[in-house]
Amino acid sequence: WFEKNKNFFVPNLTKSYKDCRNLAKVGNAMNIKQLIMNTSFEDVMKVISIHYGSNEKEQQENLYGKLKTMEPAPNSDNFTVYVNAFLCNEDNEEEDVRLTEFDEYDSNLCFDVSAFEENNEYAYSISATPYKELLGYEISDETRGFFTDASILAHVLWEATGYSYENFE
Repeated sequence: WFEKNKNFFVPNLTKSYKDCRNLAKVGNAMNIKQLIMNTSFEDVMKVISIHYGSNEKEQQENLYGKLKTMEPAPNSDNFTVYVNAFLCNEDNEEEDVRLTEFDEYDSNLCFDVSAFEENNEYAYSISATPYKELLGYEISDETRGFFTDASILAHVLWEATGYSYENFE
C-alpha cells in the first residue's frame, strides 16, 4: 500500500491558514515533550475516547505520567511528526481521501501519524520509536495548524502504543 501511495504522505500540505484554530502557534516549533508538558491528560483522553474508545485509559494515563518525567533524546536526525485526517473508505476499493477541512472531533474520520526525516520524502511509522526519541520529535507547523495540542497528542500516543506501552528502550 505504501509504495502505491508513497506521495500521499509527503508533507507538502496546502491550505489557507485563515481558518486554523492554532494560527498563533504556527511558526513556533514545539516537540512532543513540550506539548505533553502544556496539555492535560484529561484533554488528551477526551480525544482518545472519541476516536479510539476508552478501554485503555489506565495504560494511557500511566504512560502520560511517565512521559512527563522523561527527558527527550536529542532529535539529531531532525524528525518531524505529521498528523493527517482522512475520510475512511470502508470498502477499500478506493483510496482514502486526505482532508484539508474537517472537524477534528468527527468520530467518522481516520488518522495517519508519520514522521519525516529532514530532506527525506519517505514516511516513517512512529509505532516502534522509543519514547525518549519520540519526545524530541518536532510537530509540523501544518499539523499544529489543523489540530489542537490535545488532538495531536491523542493521535501520536495512540499510534506510538500500537504495539506496546513498554517502548522505553
